[in-house]
Amino acid sequence: MKRSISKVLFILILSLLVVISGCGTSKTNSSKQTTSTTASSQTQNQDQSANAPANQATSGQSVNNTYGNGMGAMSMNVTWVDAKTDMLSPTDSKTDGIMDGHFHLTLQLPQPILIESIFIRYSEFGKELRWDWIYNNHLTPAGYNLGVYEKGTQVLPAPDTGLKKSGSVDWDLFAAGLNNAKDKDTFTFDPGSHFEVEFNYTTQAGEKKKWNAEVISQ
Repeated sequence: MKRSISKVLFILILSLLVVISGCGTSKTNSSKQTTSTTASSQTQNQDQSANAPANQATSGQSVNNTYGNGMGAMSMNVTWVDAKTDMLSPTDSKTDGIMDGHFHLTLQLPQPILIESIFIRYSEFGKELRWDWIYNNHLTPAGYNLGVYEKGTQVLPAPDTGLKKSGSVDWDLFAAGLNNAKDKDTFTFDPGSHFEVEFNYTTQAGEKKKWNAEVISQ
């Protein structure tokens, strides 16, 4: 009888040890699987970050694709100089004894543009006057003569639709003084006169643009 009880106790203890051993193994395997999954996820994220395109921001990064970074912005400026020079007549590029209005135009162009035309308008005291410079010589100006000079040399119209320019542009503009021009208009560039300058151009992308500025003679 005692031997039977001892045998039963031995079997119970052996079964209990087997159960305990199995639980420990399962727990260890579960821990190893979790660690392996985490490492695999980290490796995958690193690979995706390394293979991301240069212009595509990954988490925590930013990419600046703004045009003109480090090249300077496009700028245009026109100022009044004086009315002490005779460069042209209302219709021709020759002197006529009448002092012309002298303006100064500067441009900073980070990319090439096609300069098409420049107009100067005066509309005070019942007068409506306009001076035109159009680069395309197939087009006839409607206003009086506006001369464009670069380093003392006149920029003449040509068959092209626009004059290609980039970088720095420094131009002198001369609007012809009027003395009974077309038997009707007489105008001298007195101090305090208000003028509107219109600059028309086409960008490299083919967009037609217009820039306006007001200038007061002094």
